[in-house]
Amino acid sequence: MPAAPSSLSITLQIVSIVFYTFIAFICIGLPIAVIPGYVHEQLGFSAVVAGVTIGSQYLATLLSRPMAGRMSDNVGTKRAIVLGLAGILISGVLTFIATLLDSLPSLSLGILIAGRLLLGGDHQLVHGRSGRRAHRTLDFLEWHRLLWRHCHWCAVRRGDGG
Repeated sequence: MPAAPSSLSITLQIVSIVFYTFIAFICIGLPIAVIPGYVHEQLGFSAVVAGVTIGSQYLATLLSRPMAGRMSDNVGTKRAIVLGLAGILISGVLTFIATLLDSLPSLSLGILIAGRLLLGGDHQLVHGRSGRRAHRTLDFLEWHRLLWRHCHWCAVRRGDGG
């Protein structure tokens, strides 16, 4: 019978999960508040185009779910998460490049959408309930996400956040 993990190793595992979840939420959630205004006001596109820009991430998340599951099963959950976080970083770099090219609105929009598509696929690697081996860690993530959303909802109801 294998030895039970120590409480320190369990604590470190939980802290690492919460840490990368926090980083991913910042990288994924923060642009949602900024990009529509940027696309509409800075680049001069319609509100529909701004919505399509934001929605492209969710389309990529939906379409990449099977691939993310296979990758998680083949390379392991930790490696899939690291690859997902690296992709989120690249998506952030693309978003930054798009802001530097705001004098060329169509090019800036194209780079921004490419970054959002990449972010959608990588979001699935980091947060998706894909992969057979990932279920225990990701069950914890589901509870963490639920708590995070509840706290946000409470803050909005009180008027402390939005």
